Amino acid sequence: MATTKSGTRIHFTRACNIFPLIKELDAAGAPTGRLLDRAHIRVDSLKDPESLIPLDFAHEFVELAIRSEGIQDFAMQVARDTSSFELGSFGRQLQ
Repeated sequence: MATTKSGTRIHFTRACNIFPLIKELDAAGAPTGRLLDRAHIRVDSLKDPESLIPLDFAHEFVELAIRSEGIQDFAMQVARDTSSFELGSFGRQLQ
């Protein structure tokens, strides 16, 4: 978590946490790159699975995907198809 000059807190998540979402969208033929861009997530920031992205941006990405693709049970599909072992260093620790 970081704090801006105005005192607002910014929460972060690891890039690997949205990889399963990207995988599901790609499989559905969604314009993933455009959705990432609209959510202010730079594609180059996803090269390192352990890099940090603002949690608000990740939430925006999910909301845009649901709205633009009309996937009502998107989170359930992703959860069903994702192993916790796929979630970067956290997943490796679980193994």
